[in-house]
Amino acid sequence: MTSLPAINAIEELGTSMGLPGLAPNHSGVVSMTIEEHSQLYLEPLEDGLLIYLARDYEHEIDDALGTALEACHFEKDHPFSVNASL
Repeated sequence: MTSLPAINAIEELGTSMGLPGLAPNHSGVVSMTIEEHSQLYLEPLEDGLLIYLARDYEHEIDDALGTALEACHFEKDHPFSVNASL
């Protein structure tokens, strides 16, 4: 269940941006394209509003990235959570 203050904050943000009626989609998330290769997401939660930005960027996969991903593979059966990111 999402909070009414989070929904209201999304509506107010939409109005201030000239987007009246901005609301979460059927999945409960607002997604907006910003610039050419960025997505801004607004996700109302039970106790607040989660805001995150995802961007595409070019990069070459080198040996270090492959090694990091391999070290985090679930088949390694680490006793704790391990993640690799850029």
